[in-house]
Amino acid sequence: MIYSKRSSSIDLIENGDNFLLYSITNKYDRGPDLDDQNTKDEIQELVYQKGKFDLNRSVLEEIQNKKFDDNKFREMAGFSKEYLTINSINDDATFEANSVKMLYSLPNNSFTLVNDKENKIYLVKLVSSKKNTFSDFISCAKFLIEKKYTSKKKIIAFGGSAGGLLLGNIVNQIPDLLLGAIMAVPFVDNLTTNMDHSLPLTKGELLEFGDAKNNKEHFEYIRSYAPYDNLEKKDYPHILITTSLSDSRVLYDEPTKYCAKLRDLKTDNNLLLLKCEMDAGHGGKSGRTAAIEEIAFDYAFALKIADI
Repeated sequence: MIYSKRSSSIDLIENGDNFLLYSITNKYDRGPDLDDQNTKDEIQELVYQKGKFDLNRSVLEEIQNKKFDDNKFREMAGFSKEYLTINSINDDATFEANSVKMLYSLPNNSFTLVNDKENKIYLVKLVSSKKNTFSDFISCAKFLIEKKYTSKKKIIAFGGSAGGLLLGNIVNQIPDLLLGAIMAVPFVDNLTTNMDHSLPLTKGELLEFGDAKNNKEHFEYIRSYAPYDNLEKKDYPHILITTSLSDSRVLYDEPTKYCAKLRDLKTDNNLLLLKCEMDAGHGGKSGRTAAIEEIAFDYAFALKIADI
């Protein structure tokens, strides 16, 4: 195996436990001058690169064999740990493009090695990619406006359950771009729910959303995007919130308390409606006719705020 450095004229060739040093010129092959200081520096650099390569290879093997864990990550990171956010699959400000695409393909809590544009290697733990949901939506909205498919204050967004979490976040971030938002059984107080492990779905979703109850880093990350916790005193678009009294997945108290807080904070005169079905679950009322009625209600709201 040959270890080389682009700026070096020397190759370090591994042969079992022995190393052969070669200095190659255009005219002939010869052994390096071991008394030359530049040669000594190059050899030292190549040995360092070889050691780094071996370490990286062993780390990757442990990751692939699922033997690498949080304890080893903290041990290797020491005091050099840093939190970074990648805003989209095209965000190559920190890492090179192929590394970013690889990170987007990995599940949460994965470990891997990535490169930056200077070919430096970093050990990375993917804590969460949840915020990409919001940045991707915002990028799509801005793209539609930029390409003249629509314009500011003419977008009406719809999302249900975890999609309601998406809408709850983006109305905090881009209220000026939206005409309205329709949130169906929205997961808008997700930090509180995540910390209550007695609820039916919380434990099953810890791998996806994180464990705010037992992990401070997860707590801070979830709080940074949770719709309820990030409501502010400002103008919001028209909003319709629907919930169901018998919903066991997103309990009715989440959208209710969210609506109450938003009503207290918002500074506009736009519509803010809360509709609670007294005999329905997470998927709404049963029966074909009832489902059509719910869709018609949502469309009626959209038509009203669009002055149609």
